[in-house]
Amino acid sequence: MIVLYLLVWAAFIAYHVRAFRATQHEPRHWEAVSLPPGERPKVSVLVPAWNARDDIPAFVNAFQSVNYPNKELILCVGGSDDSLPTAQHFSITEGAPVRVLEQIPGEGKQGGLRKCFAESSGEIIYLTDIDCRMDSDSLNRVLEPVLAGREHAVTGSSKPTAEQQQIDAVRVHWALVRKAERLEPRYIKGVLGRNCAVTRAALDKIGGFDFDAPTGTDYRLGQELFRAGYKILLVPASEIATEYAWPLRSYIRKRGRWVRNVLLFAERPKQNAEYYNALSVALLPMAMALALLLSVLASPFLPTNVAWFPAFMVLLLFVHGALNRVRYAYETLGREQLSTATVKGALINWSGQLAAGVYAFWTWVNPNLRKRW
Repeated sequence: MIVLYLLVWAAFIAYHVRAFRATQHEPRHWEAVSLPPGERPKVSVLVPAWNARDDIPAFVNAFQSVNYPNKELILCVGGSDDSLPTAQHFSITEGAPVRVLEQIPGEGKQGGLRKCFAESSGEIIYLTDIDCRMDSDSLNRVLEPVLAGREHAVTGSSKPTAEQQQIDAVRVHWALVRKAERLEPRYIKGVLGRNCAVTRAALDKIGGFDFDAPTGTDYRLGQELFRAGYKILLVPASEIATEYAWPLRSYIRKRGRWVRNVLLFAERPKQNAEYYNALSVALLPMAMALALLLSVLASPFLPTNVAWFPAFMVLLLFVHGALNRVRYAYETLGREQLSTATVKGALINWSGQLAAGVYAFWTWVNPNLRKRW
């Protein structure tokens, strides 16, 4: 049995040594985006905001600094922290293309979007979140395929804020996002609700935002567009700065909610890939826990080196996940990511992923927790 342990360990080391040697950093060299010439159609930026007083000034300033000439910002604002008067200060500034609507308690983000859309006048609707920071480059990259008349729905990506990029685990998560994007096809079946542009014609065809969104607008909007026959173009070069879910507890809950919602609401068989990916995230930590339990229960009855083989495999799987994350950080972010800090961040991120799987599984199988937000 000891020989089997050594063979498995040797194969594990050989695999990861080979993987690291084969991995090359692939820097992203993106050419400057060039918008089609001619008059610019109006872009309406729709943003629901609840208890977001501290984010509103920075968001509006970032919006106003964007170099797209024909734009409007419609905020639907509410909460108990003076968000509404803070936003209204910007709406009364002379010449500011900012409109502020009041969000009533209970309306939620989807209700806020319905209000914003009803008051908007742009031919293109751009969706983002109040904790994002718009910039000309990321916006123009998303708009270019729409302005060129090639697409009706385009979604970009996101990156952590400059401050969050100093947090090891957040930086590793950003590497995972970039790695996943490299594996995505050109057209995908979902949108990133903090960085996407959709034509008014497409939104009118699906009834605007009148659909229910128990899983969040991102997921349901993608489903509605796909059902109506619209393709969604992914533009990874458009990365809007945003607050990634952090600290760890926030990451676990947000990631876990996403996994649970896919398990509950994926339209199969059209979304089988998303469903089975979410299922694997939810079941993997349960399988690992079961293997550890088997080792504990078998230890009084079997030789130690036999009883603890399942636990040994769990350990290898955990190390495997962490090493993969370090490798992805090197591949997508650069050589400077090969450090002990990155290893620490990878371990934290991988632990958070497993915990999110437990959260997703528990809230999925418990009917009383399925709508927990």
